[in-house]
Amino acid sequence: MYFTIERTRIHENSPQAPRDAAGAGALLHRATTLGFRCHPPTYKSWDGTSNVSWYNDTDTEFHLTTAEQLAGLAEIVNGGNTMAGKTIYLDADLDLAGHEWRSIGIGDNHSLFFGGTFDGQNHYITNLTSKSSADRQGLFGVLSDGALVQNLNILNADIYSANDHLVEGILADWANGSTVLNCYTSGRVESAAGDKMLGGLVGQCTWSSKIIGCGSDAVVVSTYTARARTATL
Repeated sequence: MYFTIERTRIHENSPQAPRDAAGAGALLHRATTLGFRCHPPTYKSWDGTSNVSWYNDTDTEFHLTTAEQLAGLAEIVNGGNTMAGKTIYLDADLDLAGHEWRSIGIGDNHSLFFGGTFDGQNHYITNLTSKSSADRQGLFGVLSDGALVQNLNILNADIYSANDHLVEGILADWANGSTVLNCYTSGRVESAAGDKMLGGLVGQCTWSSKIIGCGSDAVVVSTYTARARTATL
């Protein structure tokens, strides 16, 4: 179920959702009173390609409406543009449709990271899949240098890692000097190789990174025969 209140959609498992029948009833009553209704999102499905035609070096704000444009963001950042000083708005619910995802920011805290602002506007990204990548695997690979990701829900992610990277998460593998605000994830994160830090939301936070008002119901598991460090966030 998805609660719609004052134009903000809330997944039933998110931290903002009511925790009992009375709370749900009150939320539904408020929605009805305000003229809104509860409904599932309408997803735009990804065809596996990328589109970078929406970007230019002059503007500071951009609005993404398709999964192809989101993949284009990954292409731009992975080409060396950190998006510092830029704000990206997600204007639609996206279905990544199980296509292999290449993270937004495949480098480290020195290069090829996302350093701008990404505002999901409470939209949903579903079926994020990464199973064969040789580099980062979350929706974002590396957030660094003041990056902000907020108001984003990622549902039914499927991430499997057998590479040598040390961190792995659904929303981001590594947050360095960054903030993740009001975000939610669900799905599965699995590591089959190496001593790693795994997270349902973010694999690792360093340099005063902050996670605020977030939640995750993801299954986090290591099938590595030696050891791995796991966490729910």
